[in-house]
Amino acid sequence: MNRVRRLKIYVLGQRDYPEALITLPEHLVADLPDLLDRSRALNPAVRIDAVVATIWRLGSYRLGQNLLRGIRVRVSDTTGGTTS
Repeated sequence: MNRVRRLKIYVLGQRDYPEALITLPEHLVADLPDLLDRSRALNPAVRIDAVVATIWRLGSYRLGQNLLRGIRVRVSDTTGGTTS
């Protein structure tokens, strides 16, 4: 897979009406091709959507655990360590 510059995600409501368009910048998604390649090397039958779902599930779980413990989301968590 080629380098990923950004991801555009549509948040769809109950009737598949787009409620929001989210763009994830390169510094957040640049490692996606490597994760896909390494996942497929370990299990060639794994689909791309399964790897992305796993990334989402693990990230959602971790964020949920942090929120339960009162750990706030920081700007530096989303910008690769910089606030500019």
